[in-house]
Amino acid sequence: MKLRIGHPDDELGLVQGTALARRLFKVVKDIDVELAPVAFGEAAVASGAVFATPLEVALMDREIDIAVSGLCEIGVLVPEGLKLAAVTGRVDSREAAVTSTKVPLAAMPQGTAVVVDGPRRARQVKGLRADLAPKVCAIRPHVLERMVQSGELAAGIVSLSDLRWMGAEASAAEILGPEIMLPGAGQGALGLLVRENDPSSEQAAGTVLHRPTWVCVKAERDLVAELGFNAHIPVGVLATLDADGTLTVEAAVYGPDGHVVASIRSSYSQSNSEVLTNQMAQALLVSGGEEALRQARLGEGGRPSPPEQPPRLQRPGEGLT
Repeated sequence: MKLRIGHPDDELGLVQGTALARRLFKVVKDIDVELAPVAFGEAAVASGAVFATPLEVALMDREIDIAVSGLCEIGVLVPEGLKLAAVTGRVDSREAAVTSTKVPLAAMPQGTAVVVDGPRRARQVKGLRADLAPKVCAIRPHVLERMVQSGELAAGIVSLSDLRWMGAEASAAEILGPEIMLPGAGQGALGLLVRENDPSSEQAAGTVLHRPTWVCVKAERDLVAELGFNAHIPVGVLATLDADGTLTVEAAVYGPDGHVVASIRSSYSQSNSEVLTNQMAQALLVSGGEEALRQARLGEGGRPSPPEQPPRLQRPGEGLT
């Protein structure tokens, strides 16, 4: 069996694609894997109710058989005909601050520009220090890290897992745990997209599925979907799974000034996760999060939001046994 693995055409994407290829070689018999870099800087294109990334377009056009990237980069809504087939084990869900002077954010001068990739991190930075200046820029993590190290940028926030993928964890001036910065849905794991009705690709992807991570990221992504968004919103969410099967989900909505306008934390059996994430989402909305999310829906940075009621919602886990 031959599989073409599509990955973002940059250093981080190559590392992640290579890691997946090596894993498949170990666990799938008689497999021939080819890596296929896909230009990631191109604009997303409309595909029904959602915006398809270049990786998703390549998959729909049958240029590749599996698309792999950071799960945070895969919206909870995917184009018709595609499905999220598997996720890898979470490397680390925490955030990392990289600064040119190697000092934590608390020691940065007033007015320091902190580069982030979307409204969640931008608002969280404002919540930590109102006198900092978060700047939303579409810069890939490895590029941001190097620009900070070279002094071109003063500071930035990236996923600690991305630094680890690049072997650059030592460049983190500060590690920001969930008690300081809740991560985005699925942060720290890789997601594998395949075409529906492609059993060979789906079966291959399933061999690397990490089920405990799957349970957690499913709850996180379900909550984001219930809030009516696809990706890049000012919501932090993290799910953890205990040994006894108890799933704990914590979520917060951030206002423009960085303060938490609504938050919730619940624990329940993983078998009830879909119903209860719906209840958690509704609780966030009625307790003050609706206005903050309305402002984000009107265009505060990030990937364009799909219609509030798309014709088809692709849930993580749909179609898997």
